[in-house]
Amino acid sequence: LKLIPLIKGNIEIDELHVDGLDLTLLTYADGRKNIDRFFQKKSTAQDDVKNNNARSIDSNQDIAAQQIPNEHRRLDIRAITFENSQFHFEDQIKSLTISGKNIDFIVEEVMAEAPLFKIKQAHFHQGDITYLDAENNQEYAYKGIDLSLDQLLVDQNQDQNLSLSFDRFKLNQGTLTSHNQHSGKKLSIKPNAITSGAFHFSTFINRSEDRNMSIENLSIEERG
Repeated sequence: LKLIPLIKGNIEIDELHVDGLDLTLLTYADGRKNIDRFFQKKSTAQDDVKNNNARSIDSNQDIAAQQIPNEHRRLDIRAITFENSQFHFEDQIKSLTISGKNIDFIVEEVMAEAPLFKIKQAHFHQGDITYLDAENNQEYAYKGIDLSLDQLLVDQNQDQNLSLSFDRFKLNQGTLTSHNQHSGKKLSIKPNAITSGAFHFSTFINRSEDRNMSIENLSIEERG
């Protein structure tokens, strides 16, 4: 972790290694989330005193704030490696669940300067991911996934419009299974390789169009 950028409010890290990540995010039926308490600040008597003292120097702070440029904080990490990771995302309102286990992946050259987010390369070496739509009794599972993304770029403006793009997508192995628990129908797909060129998705309003999506140079190869 570099010291000089940190003093300026920025974070620059050469390498970050995470082993045994276990992440659970829940949205309950009443709209509460299991991480809400991390963003709640409890008011204490000391806080009240600080607030009263702060009011007396508001004018000085306003002058100081005008002299400091309003710049976005920057995050720059050369590489992040995750091993033995698992996650569980559940939305009880929409009856949706996404979970993953035994996941190893690495992301290189992560750069974030709100609202822009860049990743030079993301590579999932292995892992099992499951998506369950309980309301429609539909399950999608991907086992043994091995995929990579190059030059991932995510941008979001103040109006919550989203733009996502990447230069290359490559799926090397894995088995995709679709299962409708109500009808009992099951579909299994095991591609040998799937690659695509430039991909772009945007919700920004562009002249008469408000949605656009494109994929170039898509190739699918199957071997029995």
